[in-house]
Amino acid sequence: MTLKDRIKALHGSMNGYQDLKEELEETQGDLGLALSEVNALRKELGDTNERLQNVSGDCLRLMGELTDAEYKRDAYQAALSAFCPRLKTGEDMKRLYECTAPFLDNEGFKLYFAAKDLLGTYCDELYHYEDARGMFEEADGHTLLRYLTAYHFDAVEWHIVPGTCYEEASLLPVDTSTPEYKTFETKLYAKTLRSMGFQNLLPVQHEKATSKAEKGDDAR
Repeated sequence: MTLKDRIKALHGSMNGYQDLKEELEETQGDLGLALSEVNALRKELGDTNERLQNVSGDCLRLMGELTDAEYKRDAYQAALSAFCPRLKTGEDMKRLYECTAPFLDNEGFKLYFAAKDLLGTYCDELYHYEDARGMFEEADGHTLLRYLTAYHFDAVEWHIVPGTCYEEASLLPVDTSTPEYKTFETKLYAKTLRSMGFQNLLPVQHEKATSKAEKGDDAR
């Protein structure tokens, strides 16, 4: 090999060395970034594990509180059944509902849903103009029940809304003295009280009737 060839080979080796050096530096940079990501993931995993342990502790605490609440509920129910006689009339059931509603049905939705089941319909189907205006979207159960019972006991006046094909409803007082309404009201409060957990206090006929109805719903 001539001197010229040796110089040329040496020059090629120097260029190869420089390329390898640059590649090594790039690899070291990538490795540094990868290590940073690994450390960040380790920290995130540690934080996640800590949060998971905290959540698990909260779940165990809440489960304990729920169990205590269930024991207290059963104890209160047993005491109530022992010292309170069975309800005899619709008025008795209504009075019990009104005493307990602030705690168990503050917005009246249990009462409304019981009425909806008994009557087989709901306000959206009956009052198209009011529904189109969104009147029922934020209404509580007591308001919805008033509209529902007014319709079914013929206590509504209808007025054509000018320029539309809609009829607007004006609610009238419901005659609560009729036998039909009293029968409905008794069934309504019996069904509602059962959903609130007072089935042991209901008159036997209402307790059995409600139980059969619920079994029928479950079968469907």
